Amino acid sequence: MPMKPSHIRLLPPEVQNQIAAGEVVERPASVVKELVENCIDAGADTIKVEISDGGRGTISVQDNGRGMPAEELPLALTRHATSKLASIHDLDTMSSFGFRGEALPSIASVSSCRITSAWTPGPDEDPQEASFIQVVHGHITDQGPAALAQGTRVEIRDLFTNVPARLKFLKTPATETKRCSDIFVRMAMAHLDVDFELGQPGRSMYRFLRGQTLAQRIQVLWPPLVTEGLRAFSCSRDSLRVHGLAGSPETAQSRGDRIFLYVNGRPVQDKLLLGALRQAYKGRLLSREYPQAVLFLEIPPNQVDVNVHPAKTEVRFQDESEIFSLLHRAMDQVFSKPFAVPDSPEPVAAPQGRLEIEVPETPPAPIQNRDRTALHEHARLFAHDPESTADAPGTPEAPPSDTHFREAPSVSEHGFHESPISAPPQAEAVTPPPGPSVPSHKTDEPEYLGQLGDTYLLFRTPDRQLEILDQHAVHERILYERFRNQGQRVDKRPLAMPLEIALHPAQAQRLSELWEELGTLGFVLERAAETNLLIRSVPVTLSPGEAKEYIEEALSDQGRSMDDRWIMLACRSAIKAGQELTRDEVMGLLDGWKATEAPEHCPHGRPVRVRLSMNRLEKMFKRKP
Repeated sequence: MPMKPSHIRLLPPEVQNQIAAGEVVERPASVVKELVENCIDAGADTIKVEISDGGRGTISVQDNGRGMPAEELPLALTRHATSKLASIHDLDTMSSFGFRGEALPSIASVSSCRITSAWTPGPDEDPQEASFIQVVHGHITDQGPAALAQGTRVEIRDLFTNVPARLKFLKTPATETKRCSDIFVRMAMAHLDVDFELGQPGRSMYRFLRGQTLAQRIQVLWPPLVTEGLRAFSCSRDSLRVHGLAGSPETAQSRGDRIFLYVNGRPVQDKLLLGALRQAYKGRLLSREYPQAVLFLEIPPNQVDVNVHPAKTEVRFQDESEIFSLLHRAMDQVFSKPFAVPDSPEPVAAPQGRLEIEVPETPPAPIQNRDRTALHEHARLFAHDPESTADAPGTPEAPPSDTHFREAPSVSEHGFHESPISAPPQAEAVTPPPGPSVPSHKTDEPEYLGQLGDTYLLFRTPDRQLEILDQHAVHERILYERFRNQGQRVDKRPLAMPLEIALHPAQAQRLSELWEELGTLGFVLERAAETNLLIRSVPVTLSPGEAKEYIEEALSDQGRSMDDRWIMLACRSAIKAGQELTRDEVMGLLDGWKATEAPEHCPHGRPVRVRLSMNRLEKMFKRKP
């Protein structure tokens, strides 16, 4: 049966406001963004924000700007009422943040809202006392005089209580608080002449002082490992300018939350700018890595459309190719000279008072055996008996060698003569546990020829190819798959003296999130007050220095998932380039590598081996065309 045509009707004002709120006010962070933008448009140089219960309880934003007269407060809560626009032509020269006239009425329609404002008149106007207006779910319930010396204070309570469907999609208070703080700090990075403070009841979360440099503000957010490698850039062309800070590829991470993009001071999420930035880092990062950068684009307002999205987080450019090429020119400055890898922060003395103490079950090992344990773990992997756990006796450290090529200790028809191979250059050398002898050559196995630069392992394959393996990448692949497939905690060993790390506030927050996972990885950690961390035990595959570097990298957010942390642990645990290996160690390493699931690449995606055929060699020496 055909349906009757519906009647077209005008929606009630409260429905209109809630629909508009759905576009502008997605969550508490949206409220913080809109209200802070209003403060900046009002000429404020001091902005204080306080939130409780992730913004669902209260959101309070106060500034020292111009304020509003009493008679305009009801108008400010009316949709499409704004002081920023007078005609359609003003859209082409728009420089203010808010201009739609939707934010305040949209927020007020889904909350209990109280606005108190003290109007600051011009030189020819009489001063007015402060006034307030109270609105509950879009309806004015009270208004009158108030006490406020300067500026405007907006207090939001019970957000979304009249829209249960919206309320149930909010995340936990901790997650919503983080999103509020994220948008707050992004706004603070763009306005260095404004004093910003974000707090919760009873404590301050962030404070940015007026007059700070961009680098000083970023240091509050990101750990020293990242900020010490930041490099400034600036490039102009005609009326366009791009400037900011870019991080070293060495500190790249697996997510893009440390990329701040701005267009005329407005935080945006723009695919063009993000794509241009990642393209500039191409060849310096793996495909899943993101750099750290704060990028500002200054462009004439008539060349960009900021009216694309109701929340004004997306923009559209008139000439995308020009902006893309300008950004690439700017990034050429960043890579014009090599980045220096930042040093790890020096530990400081631990204050009195310990929290969350975990005492190792076994007494600390003697210092002289500490490095032996880690080295023996490598030897156990090289040996043909993977279950061997007997400690091997140490031998004196061998003097450094001048040669860059290590021959295999055997005589072959290719003229390689036996030569002694010194022990690996460690604090204590280790003799691998006994295992079956390895024949010098098998017809169905590659023949080991030697070690080049104490980094590359050379083999002759049965089909007469030269095979070159990267020893670090080989061991990385073995360890990564072993850690990933273990299904149990990594073996750990206690330290005679605990290692100490001074924590940046960002690292302290990250530590609380990674505490259980770091225990799974073989670490026993102890908090000594809020700013210090003690490492009591480390994975058996890591030396103390490597363990400390691993913790610092993990707390700097290099590796978001558990799989990323397995990769980091494998990288830190694997033998390094420049480490001399015996023949038995090489052959044990080869056997372990052949048994892996994906032998051709290390966990980072780099190739493990390169093959050169006789045909290729003959072409290289121009024996063949």
